[in-house]
Amino acid sequence: MGVIVLRRLDDALRERDHVCAIVKGSAINNDGSAKVGFTAPSLTGQAAAISEALAAAGVSADTIGYVEAHGTGTAIGDPIEISALTRAFRRTTRRTGYCAVSSVKANIGHLDAGAAVAGIIKVVHALERGQIPPSPNFERPNPEIDFKASPFYVPTALSEWHSDGPRRAGVSSFGLGGTNAHIVLEEAPHVASTGSARTRHLLLLSARTPGQLDAASRRLKDHLAARADLDLADVAYTLQIGRRAFPHRRALVCCDREDAVRLLESPDPKRILEGNAERPISGVAFLFPGQGAQYVNMARPLYEAQPLFREEVDACAEALRPHLDLDLRTILYPATDADEAAQARLRQTAITQPALFVTEYALARLWLSWGIEPAAMIGHSLGEYVAACLAGVFRRDDALRLIARRASMMQALPPAPCSRYVHRSRRSRPS
Repeated sequence: MGVIVLRRLDDALRERDHVCAIVKGSAINNDGSAKVGFTAPSLTGQAAAISEALAAAGVSADTIGYVEAHGTGTAIGDPIEISALTRAFRRTTRRTGYCAVSSVKANIGHLDAGAAVAGIIKVVHALERGQIPPSPNFERPNPEIDFKASPFYVPTALSEWHSDGPRRAGVSSFGLGGTNAHIVLEEAPHVASTGSARTRHLLLLSARTPGQLDAASRRLKDHLAARADLDLADVAYTLQIGRRAFPHRRALVCCDREDAVRLLESPDPKRILEGNAERPISGVAFLFPGQGAQYVNMARPLYEAQPLFREEVDACAEALRPHLDLDLRTILYPATDADEAAQARLRQTAITQPALFVTEYALARLWLSWGIEPAAMIGHSLGEYVAACLAGVFRRDDALRLIARRASMMQALPPAPCSRYVHRSRRSRPS
């Protein structure tokens, strides 16, 4: 069985799927009425299907660098197939000997109804690797095939696939009864890596036993040490998303590949967490602090590196403009760290509380987007409002308006007088 997953290219690129190859065009026909027999191949029908596929793809034959042939390996079938290919190619090119031709049947035999999908998979791998695979056991061509006058040659060794433009290939499949099919494939477009803006990465490992967990850690260390080209963000993603989770688990936080290797060689208990998932887990709780935890540039690295955090802070800052008569971001993230005016403003209750609410709310939204669902939330003072907002007690903009008004009213109150209480006895109470 062979499986090919198809998707619109625009959708795949937008969602950053891994694209193996592009289907440029295809064609299918049936020339049963024009054939001399049920099993006889037809030069006219094959050439028509190939020509139609090239036309549907909108490409010239001289841009095709490889053809995965049907390749029956028979004295009659192969000469007819090369003749049909030559006739189709001659409509747009006069070049000779530039296009490799082979068939996966030489490697694995005929797969009957699965033959075509095997050929497509082979060509997709060749396009991805940029290499032309050889045809095994080839010594001399069928004497009925004039390769010298055709665009084709039979590759006998693995070679690099050089091309002036995107690599393209054709795949043919011809069935009994007159069915002819041809598909044109193109290498996937190069998509630049977006990289990761995070300065720390979480590597997760799990195994069925403690000994297997240690072995997995050693294998990861050796792999990272041997592969300088690895992106640690990709490694972290694969370990988190692409691996089964077993009871015995280990998590480590590291800066880069070299840091991960050092940490795996010499574990630091401050940066490595181990546990057994078979034990009861109480869940995660979100704790939101109150006034007094604020400082200029709090969470600025998240604002600069995490799009969702930035979007939430920006939305909150815009919603607060009419209530604060300023852009809160100019105080949270001033142009210079030594901005004394921003530090002074942030100490004012009317600014402190909205700033803390925005930061705590955006941070919680970021964690939620990563799949961290709290089993409980608790807050102190204005932190209670953040918890209530996230719990759905009121909407974000309503909460922001409430916090801004509350903070303004608190700042407008006169300073509390100092009081001294002298306890004369256990029964006495302050007046």
